[in-house]
Amino acid sequence: MLVRAFALGAIAVVTPTAIMAQHSPYAHHADRAVTSLSDEDVADILAGEGASLALPAELNRFPGPKHVLELADSFAVTQTQRGQVEREFAAMRDAAQRVGRLYVDAERALDSLFRSTTVNEASLRAHLQTAEAHRAELRSIHLMAHVRVLAMLTDQQVHAYQRLRGYH
Repeated sequence: MLVRAFALGAIAVVTPTAIMAQHSPYAHHADRAVTSLSDEDVADILAGEGASLALPAELNRFPGPKHVLELADSFAVTQTQRGQVEREFAAMRDAAQRVGRLYVDAERALDSLFRSTTVNEASLRAHLQTAEAHRAELRSIHLMAHVRVLAMLTDQQVHAYQRLRGYH
């Protein structure tokens, strides 16, 4: 009898925990405008911001145009260099905004496909190819801006940039 009471008590204690453990960590994502992207990511992408898409460049000695401009006075960027970086930043931002909108729209279309419940393998593949093509182009825009900016700076300026950004 004591064992049975203990077992029933243990079930009463474990059951709510087991039920809670099944609660999805993604439940709060259901209210997002684009379920696969945070609202902050959507805003950054639409604004032409990097949204961490250029981290391979940034973390491997390829300075980004936005941060070069922010820190230009701290590591002796010349007026000529500043002008070059400003033009690169403007071109990158314009292209990133254009492609970013296509990417976000493609992710919204993917959400819509699943909401419609008409998804099948062919439609899913088509939607994914579109979204990923836009995402790859967006990453390329941001990464190539880092490549071009690196060519505008001296080795000493790159070292100073790395130090100022906290990359040792």
